[in-house]
Amino acid sequence: SLVKLHPDMKILIDFFPILLFFGAFKLYDIYVGTAVLMAIQPRFPCNNLNVRFNDPTMIKQFRQARRHGIYFRVLEAGHVSPGDAIERIESASYGITIQDIVDQFYAKTPDPAFLEKLFGFPYLTTYLREHFTIE
Repeated sequence: SLVKLHPDMKILIDFFPILLFFGAFKLYDIYVGTAVLMAIQPRFPCNNLNVRFNDPTMIKQFRQARRHGIYFRVLEAGHVSPGDAIERIESASYGITIQDIVDQFYAKTPDPAFLEKLFGFPYLTTYLREHFTIE
C-alpha cells in the first residue's frame, strides 16, 4: 500500500527482519525514497510488543537482542511503498548512531561526552531530552 508523507510528519519504520541494520543509521542523517526523511530517534519496544506476541518477556528479548525501529521526520513530501529503497543523501556531522542512543539510554550512567553531543542536536526530541536530563 502506498503512503503519502507530508512535511513535518513523524513516521516509524519498524520492520523486524532488518532492525539490526537500523542500528547503523545516524541521528539526523537524511534519507530519501520519493520523500526526504531525517532519522530523529530510536523506537523503544513497549508493552504492546508483549501483548502482540502474548509473551511478557518480549520487551526484554528485544532489548537484549538490540532490536528497535527508528522514528523519522518528513522533511519533503513524497510517497513510500513497501519495498522502497531508503538511501542516505546527507550525513550528519554528529557521529551518533541510533544504536549509540539505545545503548546509552539503558546505561546506568550515560557517558558525559555522548550527552554533550546529544544535547547539541537542534531537533532533539522531548522524550530523549527528558530521559537524559540529569537532575
